[in-house]
Amino acid sequence: MTSEKRVALGAGVVLVVTGVLADQRTPWSLERTVGRWIHDRPDGLETPLEVIQQTGTLLAIVLVAVGLVVTGRYRAAGAAAAAGGAAWLASSGLKEIVERPRPRLASLGRVPREVADGFSWPSSHAAIAAALATVLLLTIAGGRVGRGLVIAAAVLVALARVYLGAHWGLDVLGGAALGVLAGSVAVLVLQPE
Repeated sequence: MTSEKRVALGAGVVLVVTGVLADQRTPWSLERTVGRWIHDRPDGLETPLEVIQQTGTLLAIVLVAVGLVVTGRYRAAGAAAAAGGAAWLASSGLKEIVERPRPRLASLGRVPREVADGFSWPSSHAAIAAALATVLLLTIAGGRVGRGLVIAAAVLVALARVYLGAHWGLDVLGGAALGVLAGSVAVLVLQPE
């Protein structure tokens, strides 16, 4: 079994487990505790984290794909576009199935810094960031520094969504698993060099 297949399988398992747990719709005690702890980090981090979370948006998909095309990595660009788009579409569809509410004053115990609409599981931002990170890690990211930066960006997107009060821990974990699954499948199918 190739590493891409093992990664996809592991991500699929995590996605299913977080989905089953998130389907309870109310946050677990541990999620509330962790969510409050992350949310209670000092004010003033909002602006940098709002910038970082843009790594998990549709614009990021376009920018990464264009950057890969400019450097002549056409299949990697296709994999990034496919993975990011699939992660976004799948997360949007899964949210409508699971219908998990987002953190609010009553459930978080604090006023969220960002009031987001719609349902919560899985996090689209975390899914897109993880999808792009997975494609980059499996195709072009070399060396410890490059790989570390790619991983740090995806992790920071997930933490930013919890810090801002838009998601619970299972939401970003499920989104990250969905993104890793989408990224590894895109690399398996398109086989970028």
